Amino acid sequence: MDPSLFFEADGRAYYTRHDGGRRGAIVQAELDVKTGRLLSDPQRIWAGTGGIWPEGPHLYKLDRTYYLLISEGGTSFEHSVTVARADSPWGSFEPAPSNPLLSHRPLPEHPIQATGHADFVDTPDGKWWAVLLGVRPSREREHHLGRETFLAPVTWENGWPVINHGQPIELKMSRQGLPAPAPWPLPGARDEFTGQKLGNSWIFVRNPLQSNYSTQAHPGHLRLRSSSVSMDEVGSPTAVLQPQSSFDIDMSAQLNFVPQPGQRAGLVIRGNERNHYQLVVEAGRPGRAGEISVLLETTRFGVKKMVKRIRVKTSHVVLRIVGDRDKYQFYAETPGRARRLLGTATTAGTFAYEQTQSFTGAYVGLYAHHQEASQPAVVDISWFELRNL
Repeated sequence: MDPSLFFEADGRAYYTRHDGGRRGAIVQAELDVKTGRLLSDPQRIWAGTGGIWPEGPHLYKLDRTYYLLISEGGTSFEHSVTVARADSPWGSFEPAPSNPLLSHRPLPEHPIQATGHADFVDTPDGKWWAVLLGVRPSREREHHLGRETFLAPVTWENGWPVINHGQPIELKMSRQGLPAPAPWPLPGARDEFTGQKLGNSWIFVRNPLQSNYSTQAHPGHLRLRSSSVSMDEVGSPTAVLQPQSSFDIDMSAQLNFVPQPGQRAGLVIRGNERNHYQLVVEAGRPGRAGEISVLLETTRFGVKKMVKRIRVKTSHVVLRIVGDRDKYQFYAETPGRARRLLGTATTAGTFAYEQTQSFTGAYVGLYAHHQEASQPAVVDISWFELRNL
């Protein structure tokens, strides 16, 4: 895993990666760039400084010296960045006396943890920076926002790189020495689906059936066509999602949906197939034709629980989820009726990597499903709003 390529000025190329698992090492082989074939079997070049999972290698050449940057300690709270150098790309590699270059494992109270998987870049004016991964825990040893990208300055002292002057990475850092910003245009908090297609902030679970998503079938709305693939299955349900990027969120959507028995649609928070919360509109009790319900259902570690069901008198329903570090609260609102709380569910464990082993964290968004024996549902979403508070 973690393949990386290094290109020499003379045209040679090196393919470098992790091998051997928990107590493995970094291996390398020369690569024929014309054919893509390795010219030999990969051979070990460095096993790191003794930490588990030596991984994420990147090879650089500065003047006549080769530097091998890796991560050790596993990708969780023991993560660290280490470096070694040699006169040849094959070693032998001398570890830096100041290793690890970066690790927050001695700082359990710091708001950023699991720092590692670094790569170096240099700017046109000769400044060096490290791009790396880390997490922001919601609790002492849990995180549910997934791995995030951080940036820190790099200087060179006595022939060795130093990340952030030897200090921890902070949530706010100086950008002095960076090129002028050219930020990707951020979408507004509210999406009213006025474009020809969904915006780039939306993603799907695995490979979507594109005909289940349309912003043109009912202009000014997102039309979802439900799938029989549920949130419990390893497949691609009708779900369009955004990453939860803040602990404190306020998410809501207006649905226009007359559900038939076996159909449901609404808001979802997804960790994986065994961990998800659904706030959905579905048909009411059996034998009550035309009755519409809003249902809060939680699935934690594969165990489902129907928290609460309420009746509503209209097909126009606003669903809302408000979240913080510890919990989510679930609401339903209809014209002429005050907002009603259906329940509260914890974030703890349910979406944390430490329980799900999912690096991506929690995703939030829209979902439509029908049972095998039912007809597909057609759901129009007037708007969706996700505010980071």
